[in-house]
Amino acid sequence: TALILVLMYTVIAGGQKPQFFNYLYLSNALFVLVIQTMSGLAWTVLDDRENYKMLKYIFTSPARQIAYFMGRAVAKISLGLLTMAVLLVVGVLFLGLQIDIAEIEWGWLAIYFALGMITLVSLGLILAGIALVIARNGAAIGEVVAGCLLLFSGAYFPVDVLPAVIREISLGMPITYWLEGMRRAINGGTLTYVADGSNGTVAGVQPISPALAGIAD
Repeated sequence: TALILVLMYTVIAGGQKPQFFNYLYLSNALFVLVIQTMSGLAWTVLDDRENYKMLKYIFTSPARQIAYFMGRAVAKISLGLLTMAVLLVVGVLFLGLQIDIAEIEWGWLAIYFALGMITLVSLGLILAGIALVIARNGAAIGEVVAGCLLLFSGAYFPVDVLPAVIREISLGMPITYWLEGMRRAINGGTLTYVADGSNGTVAGVQPISPALAGIAD
């Protein structure tokens, strides 16, 4: 998926404006955590119920169901972190991703990560609860919800380009702000680009997402 995004960006942007590439690639790497955590918890129910036939034994055992789901969430988050790390390393070494270790705001990164995981696990538990009361038709519920979030969270493009109604929905979603916070923490500030003026002049430095740029770092 990352390579597909790189090729799409190269063809559409012609290799120009590397700041937009950073925005796109960082969002793609971070969104792995969204998919793994949210859809992973929903798939846990379906996998243990339909494939392993163990869910009924887990629920009739003395173990608490929330502890079971939280344990599975930790496993999904760990897998997502590993995938995200691989994507970032490959991006820096081979694909032109620009990350300066000295500019990473580690404190904010830890805060945003913790808040994001609370949000994602909570949403994942909601999807898992829905999967519990849905028969075999709910196999793709996690992927469908996560896929919709690609549009509404500004993961692949700024929320400013969305139609007005969808933009307002996006600005009301916590994942939109989590992705923006993580991008800022890794980048060392708001992602910007050099805007072109008339007659080939430089108009100045502009935020990639003006709608989110007003939020204090």
